[in-house]
Amino acid sequence: MASEPKRLSRAVQFAAEFIDPISGERVSCGLGVRALDAQGRPTGRVPILNRSGRFIWRVYFVADGSEAPPPAEIEIEPGKLPYYADAFPLPQIPGDRLVRFHLRPSPAYAVPDGITALRGRLVETLPDAEPVPDALLRLAWTGPEGQQPQVLPQDARSDEHGEFVVSLRARPGFDANVAAGRPTAELHVFRFEDDETKHRVAGPLVLMEGRLQPRDDVFDWSDLTAVI
Repeated sequence: MASEPKRLSRAVQFAAEFIDPISGERVSCGLGVRALDAQGRPTGRVPILNRSGRFIWRVYFVADGSEAPPPAEIEIEPGKLPYYADAFPLPQIPGDRLVRFHLRPSPAYAVPDGITALRGRLVETLPDAEPVPDALLRLAWTGPEGQQPQVLPQDARSDEHGEFVVSLRARPGFDANVAAGRPTAELHVFRFEDDETKHRVAGPLVLMEGRLQPRDDVFDWSDLTAVI
């Protein structure tokens, strides 16, 4: 006897939204999304994009009447959008059935007004200047002397050319150190190699607050300060 095909319920298994980490806006138009199983294979379950810009996966039932499990990962393909392709492990679905993922802006990202951002390139020791790909970068305001830097996570990754754009939002009520009328920040760089994390820092950097910096800086990994 042939097995029954999967049937679709109108019930929602979960919904996913994809957030621009710099603007905080939901992104959906032009974004390719598909579900993968635990072996990284497409499940064939196609989400519905609702009017609010969320991707909806409905409940499926298999031949024995049980509910099909949710996918293991959600893969995104940005197309012409200024984000990296990515695959997000699906967390435990919360009570409201809404899961949220943050996209990673690529160096082509156009930084909006009001956001402090730095575009640059990370390289190995000059003059060879081989690019350092897939490093994690994070800006942190430097606080008053004697205080730790104020880290507001807006993580970025360097691409295959070592290029990146990293941003930072002002924390309400927090005054960064000011040099020549401008606040200062540190650039934290993390490299992950052979199960080892290497953490180095550049700075303090004098920034123009609320805008993309008017220069593209080159950061030499060997010149950065190691963090113990």
